[in-house]
Amino acid sequence: MLIDAHEISVIRDGRALLRSVSLTAEAGSVLGIVGPNGAGKSTLLRVLAGDIRPDAGEVKLRNDPVTSLTLQELALQRAVVGPQTVSDVAFHVRDAVAMGRRPHGGDAATDDRVIDEAMRLTDVRHLADRELRSLSSGEQQRVSLARALAQQTPVLLLDEPTSALDIGHQELVMSLLREAAVAESAVVAVLHDLNLAAAYADTVIVLNRGTIAGLGTPAEVLTTELLTSVYERPIQVIDHPFRHCPLVLTVD
Repeated sequence: MLIDAHEISVIRDGRALLRSVSLTAEAGSVLGIVGPNGAGKSTLLRVLAGDIRPDAGEVKLRNDPVTSLTLQELALQRAVVGPQTVSDVAFHVRDAVAMGRRPHGGDAATDDRVIDEAMRLTDVRHLADRELRSLSSGEQQRVSLARALAQQTPVLLLDEPTSALDIGHQELVMSLLREAAVAESAVVAVLHDLNLAAAYADTVIVLNRGTIAGLGTPAEVLTTELLTSVYERPIQVIDHPFRHCPLVLTVD
């Protein structure tokens, strides 16, 4: 397995942000992390990335403890797309995407090919000469994904990768993540959109107040009873009429 997290706990100011959370992510899989605000989703992703050292438990990337890896080694093992904020940095889009190639130290021709392909896949090639700060938040989000794809790591960790995107680009991005999994990456994505998780994730973790409230396939965990309890509002889950997955609806 590419990611193995065992009994992860994170304590801040006497409050448990995560309590005994365990998960695995295999090559070829998309793992969706969902849950209400404050559930611990982003904290968990940062622990998996090696950006936060847990107070208890251990994360391994390809059997190596994440805390034992250097920044260079981490950059070759996992790419991270964080929560999107509008940037004030005067980088041009192509330069921002090219940052994903820095850990590799490859030849210029290979780098150019990989960068061009990542920009094509994420529909930002036409923005190549624009300054990053001139883009909309959704365009910046796609540039961040292009940089992560250009990094060519076996693990992709993403925090709300579709939050600023229109519906067409949401489907584009999730399709790209599915394709990355098919190409033998392990993809872990924090998602607020339960229906995107239902449609694209192989496994879903439902976090609530720092603990795992549900873990399994979308059909197993995205249920009326569990979601109504976790989100504390009436939710109805039905079979999707056009996809082989659950469809999550809010109700009065």
